[in-house]
Amino acid sequence: MKQAQQIVDPNKTESAETKTSVSYTQAFTLEQLHQSVVDYTKKMQEQGKKQIAVMLRPEVISLQNEIEIIVGIENKAQQDGFEPMKQDFLDHVRRALNNQTITMRMEEKAADPTKRAYSPSEKFETMLLKNPALLTLKNRLGMELDY
Repeated sequence: MKQAQQIVDPNKTESAETKTSVSYTQAFTLEQLHQSVVDYTKKMQEQGKKQIAVMLRPEVISLQNEIEIIVGIENKAQQDGFEPMKQDFLDHVRRALNNQTITMRMEEKAADPTKRAYSPSEKFETMLLKNPALLTLKNRLGMELDY
């Protein structure tokens, strides 16, 4: 009798395993992807991994071919820092979006060619480009840029 149950039981467990191993391929939108990324970044901040949270802003995440996530990175250091978390991130997104066919790749963005302003006069010139009325304010108040 026990042998008969053992023969029947493995078949039942195989069918149960087959049911659980079914991969989900539910369609999703870019907004849903961004929401899952926001949830992941909150989780990373709670764990104290702020660099990962800062790097995964929704504006650097894009979608290609409906299942491929492209993460825009600025440099090699970001890629090296994210590499250990890559699979965890992908698993989170797959669970959140109920789609096991999602893939991910990292793509380096072109560096911003604008010069960074460091000195007070450079900062003021940069601000003047955005708001020319600052020059009038500076002159009325008699302010000096260097201190």
